[in-house]
Parts: sequence; structure tokens; C-alpha cells
Amino acid sequence: MRHCRLNNLPHIIIYFVLAWKWLRTTLRAFSWEQRKLGDEATEMIAGGDVDKELLCEESNYPVIANALTGDGIIGYYKEQYRIKAPAVTVTGRGDVGHAKARNIDFTPVVRLLSIKSNHNPLFLENAINTLRIVVESTGVPQLTVPQLAKYELMFPKTIEEETEIGNLFSSLDNLITLHQRERLLMKGNRSTEAGEGTHNQINVLILQLLNNMEISLLRCCHACMA
Repeated sequence: MRHCRLNNLPHIIIYFVLAWKWLRTTLRAFSWEQRKLGDEATEMIAGGDVDKELLCEESNYPVIANALTGDGIIGYYKEQYRIKAPAVTVTGRGDVGHAKARNIDFTPVVRLLSIKSNHNPLFLENAINTLRIVVESTGVPQLTVPQLAKYELMFPKTIEEETEIGNLFSSLDNLITLHQRERLLMKGNRSTEAGEGTHNQINVLILQLLNNMEISLLRCCHACMA
């Protein structure tokens, strides 16, 4: 496979999105199951107020609000947390509906929604981010736990498939971040070699996607014939 140019990365992302939509549509007709998020969650809560007396700039357990920058972290608690990782948070106020997998114990605040489940958190993050969550409001939009619980998602039948898909999209997110940093670097030194590592990683990721798509379709065919 030829190396991809960094300035072609948007086209590669479109390719991934289209391939994912095609795969999801195909799997919907075969072995995936549609379920309500509220039925799959073991716990769904909304964050409360910040304990300013316990809040510090650096410590053990992050305190997370609805901001999309800095992972939403507004500070830390030294000895306490409300949610045991892994979990997924969803912005519940302002720009609602943005999901993020969390792998460190944390405390949600200011109406940030938190979801605990038996599903792979990276898969659940990406599945929620494909939803079109709309909250009609004349003031600041606010998403509640009962509203979020009614949304339906497509789930594979095994946690192994969820993990494969979640890891794949996590790798893609990391590549996008790396690409953005390298573009800034290339603007500074005009180096044509700065992005070679990204080229190789993109090629590997595309091959992984194609391989996973083939495996998933084979599983679907086998399930239909069984």
C-alpha cells in the first residue's frame, strides 16, 4: 500500500466514517442487537455541585465538568471520588451529548452524566457519539439521565467485538491528534520527513479496519447459517 500524505488525512477520515457506517448497517441486518442505553447501563447519574473546600489543582482523582477542553477536568480531589472507572461521561449541559471514556476514578459535577456498564468503554463512547442528541430549550440546553436512557444503540453480541472496535477508533483518534501536531511541526521546519511515522500508522490502521470488517462479516454469515 502506498503511503498516505498528511494533507490527505481528511479523506482518510471520511473513508473510515463511510466504512464504519456501511459495517454498522450490514451488522444491523445480521447479528447486532438494538437496545436502549438505560437498559444496558448498570448505573447512570448526573454530577452535583463542586466541593470547593476539597478541590485542588493537582492530586489523585479528577473532578470533571461539561467542558470539551482539557478533558473537562476542573481540578482534583485528594482522597475521594464518586465514580469507579471504567466509565463513560456524557456532557449534559450546554453542548450536550459528547461522550468520553474514563479510565481513572473521578467525580462528575455540574450535571455531567456518567454511565457505568458491562460494555467496553471505548466502544460505548464512540457509539454514543454517533447519536444525534437534540435537546430543545429556550435557555441553556440540558440533557437529563431519563432523556439519555431512552436513546437506542447497536451492540455486538460479544465483548470481544466491542473491544476490537473501541480500540480501533481510539487509535484513529490518537492518529488525528498526532497529525495535527505534526502539521504544526511541518509548518515550522518545512520537513517532508516529519510525518513518515504517521503514514505508516495510518496504513496499518486501514489494514486493521479491513481485516476487522471481514472478520465481522464472516461471523455474521456463520450466525445466519447456524
